[in-house]
Amino acid sequence: GQGQSTLRLPYDPDDLVTILQAIGATFRGGGEAAAVPETEDGIVGRGERISVTAPKPNDVGLKLFEHLLTGEARALFNRSVGRVQENDELGLRLKLQLNLDDPQVARLARLPWELLYSKEEHEYLNLIGKYPLVRHLAISQPEKSEAIFPPLRVLVVMSNPKGVVALDLEHEKQLIEENWADHDNVEVTFMEKATLENLNKYVLEKEFHVLHYMGHGDFDPDSGQGVLIMEDDEGNADPIPAHALSVVLRKAKKMRLIFLNACETAVSAESKGQDPFAGVATALVMANVGDVLAMQFPISDKAAIKFSQSFYWSIATGLPIDAAVSEGRSAIKLALPNSMEWATPVLFMRSE
Repeated sequence: GQGQSTLRLPYDPDDLVTILQAIGATFRGGGEAAAVPETEDGIVGRGERISVTAPKPNDVGLKLFEHLLTGEARALFNRSVGRVQENDELGLRLKLQLNLDDPQVARLARLPWELLYSKEEHEYLNLIGKYPLVRHLAISQPEKSEAIFPPLRVLVVMSNPKGVVALDLEHEKQLIEENWADHDNVEVTFMEKATLENLNKYVLEKEFHVLHYMGHGDFDPDSGQGVLIMEDDEGNADPIPAHALSVVLRKAKKMRLIFLNACETAVSAESKGQDPFAGVATALVMANVGDVLAMQFPISDKAAIKFSQSFYWSIATGLPIDAAVSEGRSAIKLALPNSMEWATPVLFMRSE
């Protein structure tokens, strides 16, 4: 059925940035022992530690849940959950539709909705597995619905430039290769010279269905711009703005999924006058290059690798993308039980 209710934000909008910084600090580094230092360029690794007094994530998740689902919306949600509980084969997808052109909605988009916590279930919805939350951005372009025929072609961009914190990309590469080893209908191509010019060349020469980026990302709250830290011809760090990346990837007509295994790629601008589609993920959604899986906080190397491994294994077994993301979250939770990093991935989903 259909119903309507009013969201009353549980936090003062002017306090959102402070709250996000405090919540984000509980994610970074996954509770592991050592901090990752800043480099001379001011770029940090997938696992920096910041000392901030943070509210408990389940308190934030419960407030978001109880303020988002009220009145008719809560009644419909409860009825739908009842239907799902009666049938083990069913799941319930929560699709959060956001119009970022509305400044008030853009502020809401910065909240960690992936933390929604049910008091009845005594659990985060995204850890239950049957209730994945995805985000849907309102844009004018139609969703891609053309069928894809095997082989599934995956382009893996490995960016590990000089002058930034080194990442264990070889291990990540090995896991991706192992996940697809027994699947003859999948072709994986690794692009190890991660320049924007080289990416443009690969996209023009072959039709890829999935782009997997592993490396560093960054977001500047002052300008509202997101970047991927790629490489120049000498192998040094080259921050690529989101709009430049979207210019290249618009040419990938068969692309269905962008997986950004990099920090703060899911963040978008919220300040007045800033472009809400200048974050990396939001720029790619606007470019209509398929579903986008990105990270809303810095993520540790261990969590990023565990998530990637479980996600691709789940895709290979035939699970839908949102269910595969749920499996990736569970993998992080099992590997890092004291960490909240399982809530770092954000899925922007426009496909059916």
